[in-house]
Amino acid sequence: MRHAVVLLFTLSCFAYTQDSTTNFKPAPSTREQVLYVADASNLYTYNIDPQTFQPSLMGTIPLPKAQLNGLAASSDGSFLYMMASDPYPATDNRIYVYDTTGYGVPGMPLQSVAATNDPGSTLANPSTWGSSMLVDPTGNFLFTVHMGAYSTRDQTQRWSINRYEVNAVNGELTQPVNAATYVLPAQAGLNDCSLSILGMNANGTQIYDYEFCGTREGSNGFYHERTVDPQTGALGAPEQIFAYSVDTFPLPDSVQVVKGLVFAFEYPVPDQAYNELQIYPVTTNQNAKPRITCNSTMLAACGSDTGVAHPSAKYVFYSDAQNNTTEVAAVDLSSKQIISTGTTFSTPTANVLEFSPDGSVVYSWDGSTVSIFGFNASTAAITTGESVTESNIYAVLPAERR
Repeated sequence: MRHAVVLLFTLSCFAYTQDSTTNFKPAPSTREQVLYVADASNLYTYNIDPQTFQPSLMGTIPLPKAQLNGLAASSDGSFLYMMASDPYPATDNRIYVYDTTGYGVPGMPLQSVAATNDPGSTLANPSTWGSSMLVDPTGNFLFTVHMGAYSTRDQTQRWSINRYEVNAVNGELTQPVNAATYVLPAQAGLNDCSLSILGMNANGTQIYDYEFCGTREGSNGFYHERTVDPQTGALGAPEQIFAYSVDTFPLPDSVQVVKGLVFAFEYPVPDQAYNELQIYPVTTNQNAKPRITCNSTMLAACGSDTGVAHPSAKYVFYSDAQNNTTEVAAVDLSSKQIISTGTTFSTPTANVLEFSPDGSVVYSWDGSTVSIFGFNASTAAITTGESVTESNIYAVLPAERR
């Protein structure tokens, strides 16, 4: 708890407990694995036992507005940021700032700032949820995506990345500054384009963004890196690090940047055992060859369905929605191979896989259940834990409270 807000937070909790439930315990002496789960009305805070991987409900608060559009936490879990607005069509979209207890439980919001027209979540595709808002690893800045004005003259839409400075003492935000601008095609039925923040590198000196355009013929994706000034948060010019074009199938590829590597999973064709993974170094050299190319028609370890990279960049997890299982494969850069570990586990809620920040916990979730598993990165062993069930889950955010 930050000393400047101790009195405010204590008074807030005293008044707030009539409308929220909190399991108060002494603050932990070690880092806590925290899971935030939001439904249509409330945000629930769970702590995950590091041995049994059983969730314990630590607190519940109501959403500040009816429509939740984004959720982000600082790297140490001290502050939580929630973007919310009135119901669609969204009005008065705002970012709410929360201080948290030693178990990650937020109290009353300490601040709210306007975030007008920021697009927030894409609830129809939960794998992209939260891509509109990100706290940099140093905790100095919060970045959001802003959807701006539409031009009828040239049928384009202005998108931007906005930057807020974060107060180190209480987590409060300054007013936003336009840090980068994109002009994307916007033709109804012809070009459906958007901008997302893909992530940042570990020391917060590079940010990665993603332009997506869906058309009748297929989809295109363009990925960029920008330098980040650690003192001011100013962004450098965009440099393309990856691009794809899908002409025959309209779904986008799945691309991640993890520990200086681009993991590009080609979206599988339904009902066919086909998936391709290419792993590149993060580079602006468009002629760079992949470090690894793996095709499941040649190697079973490449999986037969959607994939996601582990935070260590040493593993990829492939979920097969048809039989509700996930297999773990190792990334061997020295031999340039994806190698089966022999680990396969049941994921009955395999729509989306998420990891804790340190990669020790795996969350498999859909619209009503989050299944929890432990993962040993040394042995690739999985420990089956418990689950969280809500009637209608809109968002899941793994975090750490240190």
